[in-house]
Amino acid sequence: MAPRSTTLLGLVLCLGQTVRFQMGARPKPSISAEPGRTIPLGQNVTFVCRSPQSFSLFRLIKDSKIVIKDEKNTSPDQTEMRFPMGPVEASMAGRYSCVYLTSQVWSDHSEELELVVTAEEVTQASDPDPALPSVPTFPKHTVSNSIRLGLAGVVLLILAAILAEAWYSEPKSQ
Repeated sequence: MAPRSTTLLGLVLCLGQTVRFQMGARPKPSISAEPGRTIPLGQNVTFVCRSPQSFSLFRLIKDSKIVIKDEKNTSPDQTEMRFPMGPVEASMAGRYSCVYLTSQVWSDHSEELELVVTAEEVTQASDPDPALPSVPTFPKHTVSNSIRLGLAGVVLLILAAILAEAWYSEPKSQ
């Protein structure tokens, strides 16, 4: 009796794997952003989705649920789809992923890519290489900072003039 139940269980598991392979998802695609993951407000970004095989449709998804765009394949050997977007707004920040369709079966989701939208200009155009040390970036001086620096310079000049006047107006000892 035991060999039959073991054989039956093995057959069910084998059939389950066969059905999963036939109906299951395709290999995961990859996703990247050009010029990088951090984009200044008002600039353009292009999401690049790549599949390990040919596909009929690519879909860009935001925050695991919002379909941003579907793009059909135009070439039988195509394994990459580009999704240009912009000018970037603050609401476009979030986590993006890709899926592709081939033979009426959707792939698994790609790893998520987090897009960060900044209010200031970014000097680093691409994703940082983790092997390289990071270089600090400094924000640009604003107009109000320039006015403050100019006013401080004028105050210093006035103080220097007062000090010089006091120095030269003292009676000289003979």
